[in-house]
Amino acid sequence: MAPMPESRRVAEILLSPLGLKVTSCTELQTLWAGYGHVCAITAKATDEKAAAAVRDLCREPGKTGTFRLVLKLISPPPGPKDEGHVRKILSYDVEQYFYDEVVPRLPHDVAVASCLASSRRAKDEKGELQGLTATILTDLRDKFPVAGEKRSVLNAQQVYSSLEWLANFHGSSRESLPASLDDFLLPPLEESSRRQDSQTAGSKLWLNGGYTYLATRRKEYASLAGDTYSEWSDAFCSPFDGSPLSTAETVAKFLTPCGRQFETYIHGDVKSENLFTTESGEAVCFFDFQYAGLGLGVCDLAKLFTCSVPLDMLTDNNSLPDELPMDKGEESLLELYHEAILGRQCKGKNPLVYDWETFVRHWETALVDWCRFQASWGFWGNTEWLEARARNVGAEGWESQAAFLAGKSFTGTLKNADLDPEPFSAFPLVPIASLNTQILHPDGIPSFRGYAPCPKLHPCPVPEPECVAQRDPRPVTPARRERADVPVILPLALAARQNEAPSKDPTPSKPCSLGEILLLSNGSRSRGAFANQRDRREMGYSVCWAQRVRSHINDQTGGTYRLTFFSDSRLESLSTKLRNNKVNDLVRRISMLIKSRLRSPDATSAVLTVPTDSCFDPLDKTVARKYISTYYERVHPLFPHLDRESFESTVSSSNLQTILTEEPSFSALYHVVLALGCLYDGGGSFEPGKGKAWELFSVALALLPSLEKSTNPLVALQAITTAAVYSLGVSCVSIEQRVMTQAARMAQDLGPMVSNGPSAKAFSRIFWVLYPLEKMASFHFGRSSALVDADVVIPMPHIPESLFGSFNWSLTFARHSRLLSRAITTLFSPGICPSELDYYTTTITQLEDDLEQWRLSIPEGLRPGPSCQPHLFRQPITGTCAIWINYLYYSFKLILLRFHLQITGEGDQGEPSVSRENLIAVSRSILEIITYVDVEPSTPLWILAGIPICALFVLFDQVVNDPKHADTRSNLALLDIAGGHFSRMEFASGGSLPGSLIAEFAYIAREYVNETTSPSFEMKGSHGSYPSNSEGMMMMAAPETMGFPGRSGCDVGNDAGALELSTPLVTGQDTTSWSSSSYLPWISGNDLLLGIDVMDIFNSLA
Repeated sequence: MAPMPESRRVAEILLSPLGLKVTSCTELQTLWAGYGHVCAITAKATDEKAAAAVRDLCREPGKTGTFRLVLKLISPPPGPKDEGHVRKILSYDVEQYFYDEVVPRLPHDVAVASCLASSRRAKDEKGELQGLTATILTDLRDKFPVAGEKRSVLNAQQVYSSLEWLANFHGSSRESLPASLDDFLLPPLEESSRRQDSQTAGSKLWLNGGYTYLATRRKEYASLAGDTYSEWSDAFCSPFDGSPLSTAETVAKFLTPCGRQFETYIHGDVKSENLFTTESGEAVCFFDFQYAGLGLGVCDLAKLFTCSVPLDMLTDNNSLPDELPMDKGEESLLELYHEAILGRQCKGKNPLVYDWETFVRHWETALVDWCRFQASWGFWGNTEWLEARARNVGAEGWESQAAFLAGKSFTGTLKNADLDPEPFSAFPLVPIASLNTQILHPDGIPSFRGYAPCPKLHPCPVPEPECVAQRDPRPVTPARRERADVPVILPLALAARQNEAPSKDPTPSKPCSLGEILLLSNGSRSRGAFANQRDRREMGYSVCWAQRVRSHINDQTGGTYRLTFFSDSRLESLSTKLRNNKVNDLVRRISMLIKSRLRSPDATSAVLTVPTDSCFDPLDKTVARKYISTYYERVHPLFPHLDRESFESTVSSSNLQTILTEEPSFSALYHVVLALGCLYDGGGSFEPGKGKAWELFSVALALLPSLEKSTNPLVALQAITTAAVYSLGVSCVSIEQRVMTQAARMAQDLGPMVSNGPSAKAFSRIFWVLYPLEKMASFHFGRSSALVDADVVIPMPHIPESLFGSFNWSLTFARHSRLLSRAITTLFSPGICPSELDYYTTTITQLEDDLEQWRLSIPEGLRPGPSCQPHLFRQPITGTCAIWINYLYYSFKLILLRFHLQITGEGDQGEPSVSRENLIAVSRSILEIITYVDVEPSTPLWILAGIPICALFVLFDQVVNDPKHADTRSNLALLDIAGGHFSRMEFASGGSLPGSLIAEFAYIAREYVNETTSPSFEMKGSHGSYPSNSEGMMMMAAPETMGFPGRSGCDVGNDAGALELSTPLVTGQDTTSWSSSSYLPWISGNDLLLGIDVMDIFNSLA
């Protein structure tokens, strides 16, 4: 294959027939997953005749002969041709058709870029454009200079302008609707099949505009149908009485284009990131038309209202109820749009008949459909409002509407003639069970209002599992399983490797912008560095969200192992023992909170606006010096990678502003140092986007994508490493992995160039700060490490700043990280599949011995164990080191103990277990230290919440399981102490971190113990109502890459499911076998349990 031409050459080929000469070509950004890039082009007309012709094409009056243009060049990377790839390629063709054919027919008051040239129309005699999709558009940034992607939500004026643009676009597009639907594109896999089976192919826009409609989201729908813990599973996926269709299917059928007069072209991906505005916001223009197609205009409004309209413009309710009818704000915005679209007259068309009642019915249907997509993918935006509105719509009689749409009799008030039930009766009724192989779409709809019948759609042409779209945050889940488990962040292993290219983006049309880097939530935290598919392919991993999907040898799906608590069987056991449903209710509330806080990768948020240097006021020099001094006093001793003398010399330079302007890498370093100094000086916040520290940090974040191309790579590495230090805090939970992985990869790339030169010493300092940070984060967040130990040959330098008497903090930290790395590769790697149990017990014993040797290498005052002196925890730097060391030791010890209990099956035994007793002791030690943990935004998330939650759950289970144990009272006291810690978190964060939910476990435990010690309970217990100790099991997911002799169902080659073991933490007669199918559901063929990550509670993107 001939090499791809450069962007400038492509522009020259396309523009030369127009009499334009390219004078400059600058790459603006790379498209998502490396599918191409966008370039800024400057071209000059060769003569006045050419200039006049181009001005006419650009709709630009005047006499200019120089034109600012934009080239969008698509050159697909090699890789699997899965559904995501097909969707992307087709979407770029759709966009090019839109600019080529639809835009010229739009009126001038619908602001959109004009297409000057495209590969679709070009005469490529030499074949240089073969395999490329190239489009050259006018650059509208002069007229619309404010980029929407710089804003998370629109202001009021921009909202009104967006509604006006959408009304004009939807209204005027009715003129462009064709007489036949045959040339429109079917959903990706069906369109691909059609092109293979016949010469006919879609060549226009999508038959169903958007990327969220049910026909193209079958897997997500199947996942939601099986998610019995979600309230939306029954609401959307259960058939109505007497109807074969569920609500979601009925809604999808209603919204599917079928020739109604109010159908038009829709944008398909309306959000603030896809528009530009004027300075005043009085006019907007939209771009990114990859998902343009037929549909109801209200489908565009549903996403706009949820993702980009301020909540206070939709409702006056400060505290949203569970069910919310249309509020005045929402109604006024809809009226504005409705009046505008009715006032839009189309040439050759009858006036639009669109009464308010029908319009509202369409609107509420679109809201329900949008809620269905978010429920199956992950919620973001005004989620509480969306869910409350969807509940209200359901409460107002969706049953009758569904019956109507399914062809039953209907006595409602729908008046429009276009809602005649006859067209809908032709829809195929697709049961939920067949959604894996069939498409929910109108099939053979009779000719209606001039539309030709839709072509028959075929079953999915690609057999399972190859057609499964690998993506996160929400993977395909089995249709049947227990209630979702609630895991904490301590992993039992890293993510499984994936045989093919990693999961694709949820919005394929979106290039990899900084906004996406910042706004990915915990649900999508597992994507690769800066959401770049190339990066993830290099690292070769994929992490699925909160579950381990069943995987065979040739499966494409990766996964994560996590310590998992509170399965259905455990909740049932707790309810029986507690004689109430308080734990169930608490877990439900936690789950609801998590789901309400999940964000999609293309979501936007006001708190994450990323300013550029040009719009950021420089700090006062005195304040800057104070922050820098704080950084070197409180941060540098822990992370000593930045030479103070060199840094302060540059900062004190008289031309600092010039340096910051001309050297982005140093500007990023400077601002993240200021941000850390401000953070430790009290200027931070638990929420992203708030506080002076984040304001400074956001300046550095805006520069991070450019660091890989920096002319000063060592400073760039210092900057990204310092940003990794900042990202340890709770406010950065959604970006931590991207920053950390980017830093690790940059270090690996830079190592061969500088490890032996004059910069070797500086580089080794940076590396040995970054190495333990990356290993620690990878282990505790359950993901693959980006650093390969076998490639590490860099010696650790002498770092005097990290010496505290005889204690060498940097060396101690690095040695522990090496232990974590060994555990990952020898115990928890999916590639470790020996059949002998001895391998695991021997490896665990060796790691425990090495961990003990590491502990003994620490000076007595700081050493975990009896010799530790708690008063040292209060010292400024040494105390922080001591807390970290203790938590590093105890968390690793807890995981090894837990793993040992599971693989040895000690839960079957009635006698006391040393491992169980040690597990309780470790958990107690963790909570004994918790009062010394600073509840500050600078405290790492795993110290602030992750490890304490794990210890709290272990003790909670112990107390409830054996309330008469000798240590129960002291365990209750520790639970109360931990509850106080989490309540402090909620208070300190102003309620953004809901720690009081975790604190309620202590209350439930104490209430239960008080009840069980009462005489009345003793009397009931004598009659057999007191459950056996064996029912008090801590349910945890263990690595499924293990094979154990003599235990059926552990064949890793046939089942890589989450191994859920029941291990009682106290003595007592065990009435349930360890291998009982009640506690090992995979043995009896049941599906796996989906976990809900407790750490999502502390994702501050609320």
